[in-house]
Amino acid sequence: MRVFILAAAFAASALPAVTFAQQPAAPAPAPAAGAAKFSTATSTIGALMADAAAKAVLDKHLPQLAQAGDQVPKDVTLKVIQQQAPQFLTPELLAAIDADLAKIK
Repeated sequence: MRVFILAAAFAASALPAVTFAQQPAAPAPAPAAGAAKFSTATSTIGALMADAAAKAVLDKHLPQLAQAGDQVPKDVTLKVIQQQAPQFLTPELLAAIDADLAKIK
């Protein structure tokens, strides 16, 4: 049941937002020296899953991501999904994920 709810939250977060003016996306800023390579606020799920070390962190903290498969939107951050499923992606969980992601160089 928990996997279904999380997958539904992932799917809901993938719905397109209504926008009135299309602006070209600004390039992502380069991480500052000493800054973490990945974070739950700035790294998309796709970017995290594409990196073996970051994927291991996700598998450790969110094994249900692997179970959800293609239902997981790859172009959003975990922080965005937290807004849809705060009961599953708690601030404490995101902090633990960020702590492990910060170890990746």
